[in-house]
Amino acid sequence: MTLGDLRSHLAACRSGERGILKLADTYGVEALELYYKKLLDYTETMVRSEIREWKDGEYSFTDYLDDDGVDPDPIAIKVKMVVEHDSLIIDFTGTSPQVRGGINCPLPFTISCCGYAIRSAMRTDIPNTSGLFRPIRVIAPEGTIVNPVMPAASSMRGVVGFRLADALFGALAQVVPRAVPAAGEGGNSLIIIGGYNKQRHPFIMFDLVAGTWGARPDKDGNDGLSNPAAVIANIPAELMELEYPVRLEQYAFAQDSGGAGKYRGGLAVVRDWRFLGDQPANLTIRSDCRAFPPYGLFGGGKGAPSWNIVNPGTATERVLKTKVTDNLQPGDVIRHIQPGGGGWGDPLERDPAAVLRDVINDKVSTAKAKELYGVIIDSSRLKVDEVATKKKRTTMRSSGRGRKPRRRLGKPAPVS
Repeated sequence: MTLGDLRSHLAACRSGERGILKLADTYGVEALELYYKKLLDYTETMVRSEIREWKDGEYSFTDYLDDDGVDPDPIAIKVKMVVEHDSLIIDFTGTSPQVRGGINCPLPFTISCCGYAIRSAMRTDIPNTSGLFRPIRVIAPEGTIVNPVMPAASSMRGVVGFRLADALFGALAQVVPRAVPAAGEGGNSLIIIGGYNKQRHPFIMFDLVAGTWGARPDKDGNDGLSNPAAVIANIPAELMELEYPVRLEQYAFAQDSGGAGKYRGGLAVVRDWRFLGDQPANLTIRSDCRAFPPYGLFGGGKGAPSWNIVNPGTATERVLKTKVTDNLQPGDVIRHIQPGGGGWGDPLERDPAAVLRDVINDKVSTAKAKELYGVIIDSSRLKVDEVATKKKRTTMRSSGRGRKPRRRLGKPAPVS
């Protein structure tokens, strides 16, 4: 399997080499290098032009990881973004020190995540070249989780990269509110089951659970689509069951998991794996967003938190931490529920027809339609009771349940 990956990478390199040599033969090396320089300059010019449209000032946001899988303390990612004419300073001063768990984020990865977040808030036709980074200065103090020093474990650094981008989006939402979605699932989850099969051959099942998006300024969040910072997909159930001693017993969306808002956050993905081996196996999980669920924006609600549960609904049920190394016994089931995406805007401004559609599609329950959106559904006819809905929403607004402050800053509230 690994050799297949390497061969595909080599094939791509060789294809690229042929293309570059053909261009050199056609136009000459000097012309190519001139065009390369001009392309980088063009990207820089376009990016600076975008930044000039932003209001000068300092914009801060803090997001948190649950822990590092070793120590129990939350991990703060603090970002201060300074807009100065046509350039940006991204300052992570105050971010938590590097940790013992293997999630430390090396500086090149931190800078790449900054580029991704900033680029995502700009027009789509800007060429994606390194010219993007010329107007951006990143300050990441040494010894922090976003610029660790040796020795610092970093094999699962991706989760910090995702949350770093979430913190940046929280700051960007104050600058370009119509260009930034609420927080998504906080990064793809890793579920790893390893051991020996019945033939005594070693195996490692490495499942990347692709999640869901936060609500956008003009649309609901995408359900079950990989985080915008990643290009991956879940392993197909048939392939997983063919290669490993597991059976995928559930692959679903979690009802009521998307943050409420004028636009609803995407629903959490749920997967159940039953271990079919005849002796214990190792279980490793990298997930997040239980104590600090994905944030909503401009009055939108938080997404539902994540969960890891062994043998759910049985006498041997165990709830595991978000980052954990444990074991599975033969026949055990491990259920992972990803976080839901945050909502965008006031839930009482959501079109009742959209709420009804979510109820019909089992994305939102009738109880939550009433509680969060003030929409009363006639369950027998599956229709909106418009009179009761208007009355309910009026009552909720008068009691302070309507529009919330336009900006959401600082520490997300933990859930119990």
